[in-house]
Amino acid sequence: REVLNDSTTTEKWAFMGSLMKINEYSPGDSANIIFTKFEPNCIEGRIIANEDGVYVLMQTSYPRWKLFIDDKLTPITLTNFAFMGFNLPKGSHTFSFRYEAPAIKIAFVINLCVLGLVLMYLLISFFKKNTTTIP
Repeated sequence: REVLNDSTTTEKWAFMGSLMKINEYSPGDSANIIFTKFEPNCIEGRIIANEDGVYVLMQTSYPRWKLFIDDKLTPITLTNFAFMGFNLPKGSHTFSFRYEAPAIKIAFVINLCVLGLVLMYLLISFFKKNTTTIP
């Protein structure tokens, strides 16, 4: 939400368990954010921050999203009741949001196994029909 302060400029706020002021960043500001990969299950990039900050990714937060900052697993904070946020100290950092759903991988392996069994059954049935026995 936007709040008007004494100097009549707007400030941005984010709700992360409590109301926290956030800054809008643009190149040349106190942080530069560069996205290097943006796919449905993986968002990666670099942040160069001149001061500690709170960052909000306007991506709906689901339980299977994982955040890695400098290749270390970092907790994601639910922000504004729906989005993913995180605190970051000043400096240069890499970040990676990854959506990991092990159930999908397990289902894929099970489907491959079933497909293999069905193909084996069809091949065996086909060869049994086409082989003739000599009495």
